[in-house]
Amino acid sequence: MGVLVVTVSLGSSLPVQARSAMLFAPDPSSRINVRSGPSIEDEVISTGLMGDRVETLREIEGKDGYVWYYVRFNSSGLEGWVREDRLTFSLTAPPRQGTVSSIALAACQQEAERVFGPSVVLDVVEVRLDRSAIRTVILRSRSRGLSGLCRVFSDGTIVAFEQQRENRLPANQTQTLATFQTARYSVRIWQTAGLHYMNLYDKKVGRMVVNNARVSTVVIGEITTYQTTAGNRTYTIRVKQSGQPTLEVGQTGQPIVQEVAP
Repeated sequence: MGVLVVTVSLGSSLPVQARSAMLFAPDPSSRINVRSGPSIEDEVISTGLMGDRVETLREIEGKDGYVWYYVRFNSSGLEGWVREDRLTFSLTAPPRQGTVSSIALAACQQEAERVFGPSVVLDVVEVRLDRSAIRTVILRSRSRGLSGLCRVFSDGTIVAFEQQRENRLPANQTQTLATFQTARYSVRIWQTAGLHYMNLYDKKVGRMVVNNARVSTVVIGEITTYQTTAGNRTYTIRVKQSGQPTLEVGQTGQPIVQEVAP
């Protein structure tokens, strides 16, 4: 009599639409582990540096509560697993998603429609990450002065949704969020109508290289990161609650250039 062996998979990764991303680390000099599987218990098969460009091919929620992405490095073709808090997505992806999973984002959008009504158009303007498995997604309406704060697990389980009515600036007024000088650049981050923008003046060439560009905003602990692209360059500004802000300029095939405010 033959024996039937059945293998049960406890979890499987989901294919996702390929998205451009860059490796990220709080310490720019540290190396980011690339693993053979979606867990810190899996073997480290290689390492990368902050700013290395990758494409995400699959995603899965790990046992640690983090979303893990199976990525391919643009430069070498190396493939492996990287944890979500070690990636930052470029603006070629849907704007302002940060590293929240697509399932969690869809759940927040659905909950916002239930609370505000389907006729209210909402933008995801900020994603806040911490060491837990919960993500905080901030949504704002484009015209009605409404906002929602959605706390959600990566699998789409809503922890809480808080409805807020904002005291927003008039459409013709702006508020500066950060401004500083580096050796080469003059930097300003500002907001109007609940959206964030960047101005960047290159003192060496004497012109604006980023002018009123929408930025993605991600908050991780005490660090707020603003990012936008112009041409083949990516501009990333990190502002700490304590310490000097930094500007990073990344270009395809080139090392990241970092400048710190004096």
